[in-house]
Amino acid sequence: LGPNALFFGCRGQADFLYEDEVLTCSREGTLKYCFTAFSREGPKKVYVQHKIEEHALQVLEVLNVGGCVYVCGGTQMAAEVRVALVDALVKHLKASPEKAEAFVQALKRSGRYLQDVW
Repeated sequence: LGPNALFFGCRGQADFLYEDEVLTCSREGTLKYCFTAFSREGPKKVYVQHKIEEHALQVLEVLNVGGCVYVCGGTQMAAEVRVALVDALVKHLKASPEKAEAFVQALKRSGRYLQDVW
């Protein structure tokens, strides 16, 4: 398994149902990066798209070696995650917005960008 990253978001730590398993994978090296976003803890709401912006270089590292993007959750969140990914490509790879969007479309066509949203 190559480099990978998990971005997990929910309202609070209590909703992180697989925390033990995820932390075990992280400790054992099966999971290279794990970033959490708990929107109802702390003074400011933090969502997955904020974590993608914050850790864009790690996302691009994973994509560069053939990694995939799986987005699960609400449709609004999925749309904002996509924007954050496009923005990361524009900012860090100096791609035009059109080329960044085309790259995400290519990921989708190749089965490397999948969504399970509701």
